[in-house]
Amino acid sequence: RGFEENYKTAEFWKLLCCLLKKVCGARTNDPNDENIDAQIRFVKSVLWYYGYGSLDFYCLPYDGSQGSRELLLAFSWLLHTQRVLEKLLEMNKIRVGDEISVCMASASC
Repeated sequence: RGFEENYKTAEFWKLLCCLLKKVCGARTNDPNDENIDAQIRFVKSVLWYYGYGSLDFYCLPYDGSQGSRELLLAFSWLLHTQRVLEKLLEMNKIRVGDEISVCMASASC
C-alpha cells in the first residue's frame, strides 16, 4: 500500500497516543477507553509542544480517517528529535537491586 492510502490510521493514532503518554508520564485513563478524537487531540498537542511544524499534520481530521503519510513523518520526527526509544528504554531498564527471575535451559534438553 502507498503512503496516500489511509490504511489503519486510527490504530496509528492510538499507538502514538500510548507512546506519548508513556514517555510524558501522563496519568490518564487507558487509551482504549478514550475515543479517537481525544487521542488525536492529545497527540497533536504534545507534538505542537515539542515543536513539530507540519501544518498538514495539524489539519488532519479528528476522526482518524486520514493521514497515514503525515503520521509516519510525525513518528519519524518524534523518534529522531525527542529520543523516544531511548527514553522508553531508560524507563524500563533493570536497576541494581531489582529482583528478576532467570530461566536457563539445561544442556540435556
